[in-house]
Amino acid sequence: MAKKCILFNKTLVGIIFLLFLMISIFPAIQSLKIDNDGLRQVSETEDRIPILKQMGPVGTFEDYISTREDKPFFIQKISQNIGRGDAPLIIVFVEADLVNDIEDELILYNETLRNAGFYSLMYQVSGVTPEDLKDTMINTVQGGYNVTGTVLVGNLPVEWFHHENDFYGPSEFPCDLYLMDLDGTWSDLDHDGMYDSHTDGLGDTAPEIYVGRIDASNIPGDEITILEKYFSKVNDFWLGATNQTKYGLTYTDEDWASYDYFRYDIGYAYEDYEAIWYPDVNRNDYVNNRVPSTYEFIQLSCHSSSQGHSFADGGWASNDEIRDAPPNALFYNLFCCSSLRFTDYNCLGYAYILDTDTPALTVVGSAKTGSMLDFRYFYEPIGNGDSFGTAFRKWFEYEYPYSDDPSGYNDISWFYGMVILGDPTIIIKNQPPYGIDFTGPESGFPGVEYEFSVKGIDPNDDQIYCIFDWGDGSNSDWVGPYNSGDTISTTHTWEENGEYSVCFKLRDSKGYENTFSDPIVITITGNNPPSMPNIDGPSNGKPKVTYEYTFNSEDPDGDDLRFIIKWGDNSSNITEYIQSGTDFTISHKWVEEGNYEIKVQAEDIHGLLSIENTFDVNIPRLRTSYHPLFVWLFERLQKLEKFLSLIMGN
Repeated sequence: MAKKCILFNKTLVGIIFLLFLMISIFPAIQSLKIDNDGLRQVSETEDRIPILKQMGPVGTFEDYISTREDKPFFIQKISQNIGRGDAPLIIVFVEADLVNDIEDELILYNETLRNAGFYSLMYQVSGVTPEDLKDTMINTVQGGYNVTGTVLVGNLPVEWFHHENDFYGPSEFPCDLYLMDLDGTWSDLDHDGMYDSHTDGLGDTAPEIYVGRIDASNIPGDEITILEKYFSKVNDFWLGATNQTKYGLTYTDEDWASYDYFRYDIGYAYEDYEAIWYPDVNRNDYVNNRVPSTYEFIQLSCHSSSQGHSFADGGWASNDEIRDAPPNALFYNLFCCSSLRFTDYNCLGYAYILDTDTPALTVVGSAKTGSMLDFRYFYEPIGNGDSFGTAFRKWFEYEYPYSDDPSGYNDISWFYGMVILGDPTIIIKNQPPYGIDFTGPESGFPGVEYEFSVKGIDPNDDQIYCIFDWGDGSNSDWVGPYNSGDTISTTHTWEENGEYSVCFKLRDSKGYENTFSDPIVITITGNNPPSMPNIDGPSNGKPKVTYEYTFNSEDPDGDDLRFIIKWGDNSSNITEYIQSGTDFTISHKWVEEGNYEIKVQAEDIHGLLSIENTFDVNIPRLRTSYHPLFVWLFERLQKLEKFLSLIMGN
């Protein structure tokens, strides 16, 4: 009986051990997530990451619809900057009611995009739906353009998504992934005005482009003034006038303080950063010390709503308190529930970047419960020199395919509300050089050398190299290095008639290149030199006596011409330009006796010279002078000789 009890106890211990082993292994099995590259091992079991809490009410789809106004429909192109090559193209949609008021800012922004290496298409739109905007993007892509991203300026529409299997039951939220995904299929199965199904369609559900919003219509203050101020900040950044400290911060509240990648993944973008986590974080420290400090990038992880942050220690920090701090960093990643729900009035995301006197530019976060995970795949592209928007798109692509498992990890719950507010084209790590004041002639002649020049600017103050494409199949090769701000000049000669598009491209010392510039078109047309000049004037003369010489030449192209005259006595003249075929008379005297050769060429207004003509002039020695008495006697003898001849003749 005792042996049976021992056996039973051993069996029970074995069962308990197996159960314990299964419990230990199960989370590790759950931590394997299938993506498009196969199994992805993550550092923690993602469905165990504490879910963000919605710390206040948010606006509904019905609330949003009630704010939309009926306006006349149109989509009108107002600016186009599309050149050669496959440069990334940005489509800018601007609410039509704003165009006249911010026209100067839009012109400046378009120029900024061009200088930053982007092509651009700018539309003013009215009465449009998200579907209309997306159709325009798709048509542009199908037209062969390399559409990289879209910037929405003003109160432009957004698609909403209804998710049945969300963290706390059904949810509805703004979803810019709809505009980013150009080849997936979106469906409204219950016909309530919100999409509720997203499938691969003709491609996949991952994004092909990025989208950023700049909208001051739904925050306190004057909309036009706020937009003017914001675009001025963008221009300052690209011109290198913004101080970039290259210093980051992660600020992680209680629920995520134990996760290393919340604290340290920013290191993929910033070599220098500070990581602060609970219990060393609190509301007052964040608002008073961190927000107005000199960090360049801040990643905050805490519970929030669209109206403010909620800290485990210190409680609530409202959107207005954030704006008033003021937010001094340029960029933000808010792992904060609904902080970027831009359909809500005065949303927290815009408090960081709009209507501030600081250089704050761009923020990424979520319009719903949930936010970014796997930060590395956002920060790595930034560290490699990708734009804010491109890094965001690559992170979204990494998370594909998106799980909708109601009982486990759910990508749709976490990620479908992710949006960018502010300019998404910003390149944080390194900015390529760009050129201004590109100059050169627009017409010329075969065989004549012409100069082109450009001033090179590098926002990071790197040295610059430049290559000119002459449009005839040749280029200047890379010339340099030059310092930022230097004028780069070089020359070229075309031998054949035709139109040639001259453009340039810049590269910094770190290898970052701009795209080829818009061209200067130079037209090369045939030109012929003037005829060999005729010379008319005396061929003999006396020293110190002034003589007139007349020159004449004809230009086959009817160009005005001038004469380059060498008198043979080390003196010369260059005349003013005269009409082809017109006589030009000029005087000259030789001081000493001798034989002189006049040389002359005709030159047209384009610098082409005629064949040289020559003319010989003899200036003999003057006779010796005689005494006046001798001259008087000689004259009398001549008269006497004539008188005697008459007498004898008679």
